Amino acid sequence: MKELIRSLYERYCAHHDMERPFLEWIGIVGFAAFPLFYLLRQTSALPPLYDDLALRIAASLMCLLLAVRRWWPDRAKRFYIGYSYLAVFYCLSFLLSFTMLKNHGGTPSVVNMVMGAILIVLLADWRNTVAMLLSGYVLSVLVFWATDSDPRIPPEFVISAAGSILVVVVGALSHYGQKRAELERLRLLYAGLAGSVAHEMRSPLMQIRHVLDAVAADLPAAYRAGGSISFTHQQVGDMLRAVGQGQDAVTRGLQAITVTLQQLNPNAFDAASFRYLSAGQYVKQAVNEFAYEDYTHRARVAVSELNDFSFRGDETAFTLILFNLIKNALYYLPTHPHLTVTVAVDSGRPNRVVVRDTGPGIPADQVAGLFGEFRSTGKAEGTGLGLAFCRRAMRAIGGDIACRSEPGEFTEFILSFPTVPQAQIEADEQEALRRAAHVLAGKRVLVVDDEELVRQSISSRLAALGCQVDAAADGREALEAMRHWPYELVLMDLHMPVSNGFDATRQIRRGAVPGCEHTPIVGFSGSPTSAVGTRARQVGMNGFVGKDCSTVELAQAMAQALEGAAPQPGEPATTALVGKTVLLVEDNAFNRAIVKARLVEWGMQVVEAEHGYKALHLLEAGTRPAVILMDVEMPGLDGLAATRVLRSTMPDSVKNTPVLALTGHSSPERRDAARAAGMNGFLTKPLDPSALRRELIHVLGGNRIAAGGATAPAATALTTVLNTRRINEFQRMGILHELLPGCLGEIRRFVARLEECLGSKDRNGVHDALHSLLGMSGEAGAQALHQAVERVYGTISEGEWPRETDWLAQIRRLVDLTEAAMLDHYAVRCEPASS
Repeated sequence: MKELIRSLYERYCAHHDMERPFLEWIGIVGFAAFPLFYLLRQTSALPPLYDDLALRIAASLMCLLLAVRRWWPDRAKRFYIGYSYLAVFYCLSFLLSFTMLKNHGGTPSVVNMVMGAILIVLLADWRNTVAMLLSGYVLSVLVFWATDSDPRIPPEFVISAAGSILVVVVGALSHYGQKRAELERLRLLYAGLAGSVAHEMRSPLMQIRHVLDAVAADLPAAYRAGGSISFTHQQVGDMLRAVGQGQDAVTRGLQAITVTLQQLNPNAFDAASFRYLSAGQYVKQAVNEFAYEDYTHRARVAVSELNDFSFRGDETAFTLILFNLIKNALYYLPTHPHLTVTVAVDSGRPNRVVVRDTGPGIPADQVAGLFGEFRSTGKAEGTGLGLAFCRRAMRAIGGDIACRSEPGEFTEFILSFPTVPQAQIEADEQEALRRAAHVLAGKRVLVVDDEELVRQSISSRLAALGCQVDAAADGREALEAMRHWPYELVLMDLHMPVSNGFDATRQIRRGAVPGCEHTPIVGFSGSPTSAVGTRARQVGMNGFVGKDCSTVELAQAMAQALEGAAPQPGEPATTALVGKTVLLVEDNAFNRAIVKARLVEWGMQVVEAEHGYKALHLLEAGTRPAVILMDVEMPGLDGLAATRVLRSTMPDSVKNTPVLALTGHSSPERRDAARAAGMNGFLTKPLDPSALRRELIHVLGGNRIAAGGATAPAATALTTVLNTRRINEFQRMGILHELLPGCLGEIRRFVARLEECLGSKDRNGVHDALHSLLGMSGEAGAQALHQAVERVYGTISEGEWPRETDWLAQIRRLVDLTEAAMLDHYAVRCEPASS
């Protein structure tokens, strides 16, 4: 009996474990309703036979205690759920049935009993509902027999009691059946999910282990060669290839997880984010970027572009559709070694993309049910949701998907798309070009290619976008050009004589040109992305575009590289991040280490917390971050709960701190929950560095990100170097040529003084020279120079030296850049300063 009571109580507690305020609201209603209905019955033409005022007052007071839960003492709150059980039992089960017996039935009493039963159903699980009703009815009968002189049980009581319990039991049985069906559905889902992830991750993890074993095997040999690490060129090459294979394996694993999780999201499509896409372009991109197990699998997939067309949709969703279909087709390659996959783009009526494989085919009786949930044909693992996802995605854009198959011959999936008017397509391309050109306007770009005609063609296209373009014939010339001018973007051919694009990029990233280590570089080649894209990323390129690209594609690739690259010293984006403190709340130490390394690289200070409780403790202890990166899923106090506490209980100096959510599950519901909790942004793990930087700049007051991914408005090269608003004001006042030449001369003098003090190791002199240079550069509108000096001056004022060893060289380059901009745009020349 004791075990039964404990089990019932645990189920009742579990029913209220979400801390819903329903009990409090019932308490408020009951506190007012019990005395109110007593007064109404006393004014009725048929007053009750039994005066239950004392019992109702007791019930009203019990409800009042339910209603004031938040004011209970902390030590008493742990008894609240147990107290609520007694209150519900007394008020709704015992009291209403006992007064009915005392009044010998009647319509009002029947209504009271039925209403009480309904409320108990809402407040307890079905087992406790039955237990409360049965025990309440039995207790009321016993007390009635003990206190009444004529204890006759009215028929209404029996009917009401039996009817209430019968309804609860039938409802419980129905709910139980539904629950079993739902649990079976979830079991299938989780089993499929687990099987799919396990199957997809097994090969990448085995390959990563093989890579680590290969690298580890080379290290002891290196140690044996004299006790220090020394590698032959052959060993270095082998290790680099092994690391590249490991990176590809990680990419495959992450891609598999993305595809699998996307299948589980029923609300993954937002029509507001749709844009016009080239079917041919994204088919080629998906085929090239699909994570093949090895090169033999890649060789089996070909693109047949009959006639390209455009459609309005979501790039990610379309790519995942193709990934699903390619993955399903290649699944049968081990048993059908001659299998081929062809992806055809055909602008017919309707526009179509057809994915055809020469695998085993699908029996005709199974084709009709392919697109239902939990349907899988001929596969031992998988969620059975992939094709259902494809159908949802296609119908979301107004299209559809169908299957045609001949067993033993072929299977083809036909993606049909609605026709889009050509005028709309052209308007979309022009808008995309306008946005990209807005980012590129005024940027100084270096085009590196060994073919003179290619250099001329690309230079002309970029000049039409507003870029200032220089050219170099190979990597060596590129490095020399960069030593004379701080280019804002480099378009680098990958295959060139003398020094190719890979080698040149590697040298730039290693500091061969001081101050240009983070210059955005876009790879440029006639080779497909699948052949060179991974290597381009490994050497540090920020993007890749084919030589057959359109002007829109070229402009977008370069604009994205500019927006996503690490900021240059002196840029407004750097100023928004350098020196700022970040509270990084993440329960996984490895994830914290990765994010922290990126933040420190951007000049930010990082305070770490393993969970929400520690984060709140740090804030209460006086930590004052500029922004908080908050993991959503954590043990103890999760990110959503921690943010709610931050917003509701912390002092004003802390409660408005921007909070960015970090999560691996980016469903619309999760985003809504993050916004409701008070979070200011949402980032999906694994974190994309460019997205992280954009969000940080956004919440810290730097450049804001406009719709479509372009900066709004993007700073041109001129407005990055100079404070044009200030200088234009000098021009309007007629003092431009009177004031600025001398200011530029003074800047030169302060820089010379700075160099002199550094040479003599005069720390106070360095501080004073920087102070003067800071004021003069700000006065003259030398914006980039002023920001770079401000950063160095702040570090030295705190008693430390800047981490960058070339900070003085950066200041000199910015002085040169400032003078060149003043001369080009305002015809202002530097005037020698008076001694």
